[in-house]
Amino acid sequence: MTKCITDFFSFKGHYSNRISTQGQARLHDIKRFNIFSEKVETISQTVRWTKGNTRRGTPDIDAIINSQPVKIEVKIGKDSMRPDQLREQSKIEAAGGLFYVARNFPDFFDW
Repeated sequence: MTKCITDFFSFKGHYSNRISTQGQARLHDIKRFNIFSEKVETISQTVRWTKGNTRRGTPDIDAIINSQPVKIEVKIGKDSMRPDQLREQSKIEAAGGLFYVARNFPDFFDW
């Protein structure tokens, strides 16, 4: 749904950007010393996640509509707002921005 919303904004001539708060997955080698070959060998790999650079609770979409900053959090199904997301919503609204929780495209469109 995030892509539908950003595509809709682009179609209407507005600015929007998907904000990814997720860190990056990085492969790390697990090595050991082989006493028979006397070499260090990679025996397997594991995935470790680096920390993202955005603040916790940052909304999924950043947009500008008719000179108004708009932030949109996408929530599907039973997914609900976390406390850090509610804090970000309060900060955005206190600063004069619009904040919307998109649960489905028809309701978003009506909004």
